[in-house]
Amino acid sequence: MLIELNPMVEISEHIKDLIIASLSGEMGQEEAKELQTWLRASKENKQYYYEWREIWTSTSPSPKFDVEAAYQTFLSRIKKSEPVTTHRYRYLYYAAAAIALFVVSVLSYKTGESNIKSNFADIAVEAPAGSRLKLNLPDGTKVWLNSGSKLTYSQGFGVDKREVNLMGEAYFEVKHQEDKPFSVNSTNLRVNDLGTKFNFCDYADDDEAIVTLTEGKVSLDNFMNYQNNQLLAPGQKAVLDKKTGELTINNAENDYQDWQNNMLVFNGDALNEIAKKLQRNYNIKVIVANDALYQLRFHGSFNTQEAHLRDILDALVATNKIHYRVQGKKVTFY
Repeated sequence: MLIELNPMVEISEHIKDLIIASLSGEMGQEEAKELQTWLRASKENKQYYYEWREIWTSTSPSPKFDVEAAYQTFLSRIKKSEPVTTHRYRYLYYAAAAIALFVVSVLSYKTGESNIKSNFADIAVEAPAGSRLKLNLPDGTKVWLNSGSKLTYSQGFGVDKREVNLMGEAYFEVKHQEDKPFSVNSTNLRVNDLGTKFNFCDYADDDEAIVTLTEGKVSLDNFMNYQNNQLLAPGQKAVLDKKTGELTINNAENDYQDWQNNMLVFNGDALNEIAKKLQRNYNIKVIVANDALYQLRFHGSFNTQEAHLRDILDALVATNKIHYRVQGKKVTFY
């Protein structure tokens, strides 16, 4: 099924160039800010961008691809609702290539190959709250899933690409394949990897998404600010502020790996962050009754295989900063 661009949105050639620059990973910081301003101006603008991105990400290279034909296909797709200049912008030319590839992939249904791929089911692996698990992907990549996390990938993983979707936190040791880069998508970020070890944390209820690189090389695509190819070096972490869309890169601490060894570490964590960790690790509901308590920060390290929930709660109370009460599977700090 072909994707039709929204004819109700009038798009300037400059905006089109910005969109394609974003999708092709060739956008500068100032251009990203300009595109973000345009996207925030209306829901229609965002929808237009998402339609382009869906076309872009749905394509796959074809050895029979004709760039000139692709450009003509692109023109015929959009001229129904938009005036088009005869100047072939470089990024717009690439857009035509992407759309033509999409058309080629649709036509290939006649051969049966695409029909097989379209029938691949999604495989979902989940670590419920209070548990962790380790799995091996079909390509040999090792994945550790933290509590309350879910990993989804196609049954056809590795056939023409290696891509997984993550909700929560996972540590990856990626099996290198030169011709098939490995990528992890969350709601806010994409990690593109060539063969390395990294931790990716993006829980839905967290204020930040964090990628920490142990070894190798990765690039990041920021879906919030539409910035691609942000490089990360070993020993660094990228922190995405979900409220502002700002991505910062700095040196990493070593405690991000502790959860793999059944350790629960509070490294100056605010009480609301501690509450989330307790909920995920012990499958309970945690309530902070007084907003003033959110300002409190705590340090501590516990082995979740040995320490009971009460042990951790008592340790927090021993600081003389808070109290707690337990009602069934609900803990209230006050």
